[in-house]
Amino acid sequence: DHIVQEDYVAITTDLMAQFGVKITQRDLTYHIQPQAYQPQHLIIEPDASTATYFMALAAITGGKITLNNISKQTRQPDIGFLEICEKMGCKINEGRDSICVQGPKKLKGGFSQDMRPLSDATLTLAALAPFADAPIEITGVAHIRHHECDRLATISHIFTQMGVHHEERQDGLLIKPSTPRFAIIDPQDDHRVAMAMAILGARAEGVTIQNPYCVSKTCPLFYDLIQSLGIQWEKKIE
Repeated sequence: DHIVQEDYVAITTDLMAQFGVKITQRDLTYHIQPQAYQPQHLIIEPDASTATYFMALAAITGGKITLNNISKQTRQPDIGFLEICEKMGCKINEGRDSICVQGPKKLKGGFSQDMRPLSDATLTLAALAPFADAPIEITGVAHIRHHECDRLATISHIFTQMGVHHEERQDGLLIKPSTPRFAIIDPQDDHRVAMAMAILGARAEGVTIQNPYCVSKTCPLFYDLIQSLGIQWEKKIE
């Protein structure tokens, strides 16, 4: 995970420097002497990892969405999902401080994608892959088996429920063109599983997500946001 870790370390050290705290680096060792933080005014970027679900929503429905207050120049690695969307046929238009994603009539597949540099977006790509015109191979993400849940095993189980043709591999997935059917799924209390499968359900026959509010870890308003974009959902009381 050195690529991802170094990105986040660089972002953190830059932010600390803006608050007046200097960090010295020697190889992969960072030294911080006793210092005092100084108050500053900062504009905090939106979370690029969460933004990938809304990029995917445009891609999967053939719609259009504009993400404000973020650009390709961000140092957040998950902005790389834009390149994947382009590879799948989306049109990307960048404004001064916004990005517009327009989905194609048919998503393109037929490629292998190393998701290690942006592994939090692995399940976002998995949600798109069944609707592509050719298989998509996801590699480089064996480590996501040790997140909130074993994300590869969990998504494989859900894909089996939905009738999605796929192969689970040690470090990823091979996902083939499919017509996902309705399923009642358990996201294993993992916010990324829940959000990715909600996006897939918007194009499939629908999905019922148990414990849906596990999304509150990163995006408490997720369901309200997708509803504002035309995705219908209802809360079931059992």
